[in-house]
Amino acid sequence: MRSLRGILLLVIVAMVSACTGKPVKTYEGAALPDKDVAILTASDNIEVIEIDGTEMTTYLLSNIETMYALKPGKHRIVFNYTSVWSVAPKGQDGPRSEAVESPAQVVEIEVKAGDSLSFEFDDVENIREARAFAERFTANLVDSQGNVLGASDLYVKQVEQEMGEQVAVAGVQAGQLESKAAGLPPLEAMKVIWEGASTEDKKAFLKWAFK
Repeated sequence: MRSLRGILLLVIVAMVSACTGKPVKTYEGAALPDKDVAILTASDNIEVIEIDGTEMTTYLLSNIETMYALKPGKHRIVFNYTSVWSVAPKGQDGPRSEAVESPAQVVEIEVKAGDSLSFEFDDVENIREARAFAERFTANLVDSQGNVLGASDLYVKQVEQEMGEQVAVAGVQAGQLESKAAGLPPLEAMKVIWEGASTEDKKAFLKWAFK
């Protein structure tokens, strides 16, 4: 019977073969020939998380080379730096490796058919440098001539925008309630507003009323 380590090695080899083959298609429809797309190569510890809002498959190994086929046009790419280093174990059962990851970065680029793109960033020599580097990580996307097509920024999910939209909806609803209550006797107006109030608003009102 094969050992667990042997099986794991076979799985890793299969994954590497799959990842270093043909480019990952990032668009809908039939696959286009290489001459009609731009090829983005993610290597040297770059993990592509998302392209144009679609999550990309992430792989076990951080130092494999993965290629992505992009249609000509504008693209938004979310990625991060990741690396794995050997460390001295603390105790008999302590981990012998440590993964270092940066916060996600985002870059927007415009590409043409036939472009070859890659990530450009500083190199590190050891885990101490990697930890410090991950905290301030940024990268450029460059073409085959080394021209910078885009520089990355810290990726922040649009939570604030979503919260703003929710507040806007709540404001519209409040305005509608006020319109319905306008002209009614005070007691009836309060009933209309109470029925349309959220649970949190009702709790806040009761807390205020019974101070």
